[in-house]
Amino acid sequence: MGIAAAARSLLAMSEATRFRFDFADLQPPAVDLKVLQGGVPVPAQAVAVTAHPRPGWLRPLLPIFAEGQGLRVEVARPAAPTFAGLLLDGLAGLFVVAGAGNGVAVARWEHGFLVGSHGLARMPVDAHFTLVAADLVPHSLELARGYLGLLPAERTLLVLNGSLPRLERALDVPVATLVRLPLVGSAELCAVVPGLPASLVSRRFGRACLALATELCRRYRATLP
Repeated sequence: MGIAAAARSLLAMSEATRFRFDFADLQPPAVDLKVLQGGVPVPAQAVAVTAHPRPGWLRPLLPIFAEGQGLRVEVARPAAPTFAGLLLDGLAGLFVVAGAGNGVAVARWEHGFLVGSHGLARMPVDAHFTLVAADLVPHSLELARGYLGLLPAERTLLVLNGSLPRLERALDVPVATLVRLPLVGSAELCAVVPGLPASLVSRRFGRACLALATELCRRYRATLP
């Protein structure tokens, strides 16, 4: 092979093996991105809680609820069904009345409620708090004790129907974070007839519910990032 032919051969090989760089090679492959919604849907039977006129003693509630992270509260009813119903309706009704005008909405179902300010289509997988309602009678307290043993202590409150310390000691009330509400009487029971929450009819019951709601909000804020 002549010198000229050899040079042409080497040039052809050089062209074939020349390194080619393209900035497009650095781009990641296209991915079909989808926004995933957190939490779970609210129960199908959930209904929006109606706001009634706000009593003068009830201060407004600021919209402290994070978007998509509404305050979810469950109420364990079996140990004291009547009291638990008054408690659930009282808290849900109080939240929606106190938050009226500030974008706060409340959805309620048989055993719980959700408070939020940016739509209530979804809720956290686990409740922020479970309220175990109990009457100051042995059978009710035993049922409550069973529930308390199954629930995380840091997110569970035992709510008693009545503040009677001497009776509590005699009945051996379960060890738990205690909340004592006024003993339900005729004023609270009569609230069921006109369809108003007992917390808006009975001032003493309403103030106790407000104190509990305030504590729930304080603990809720502490869980936010």
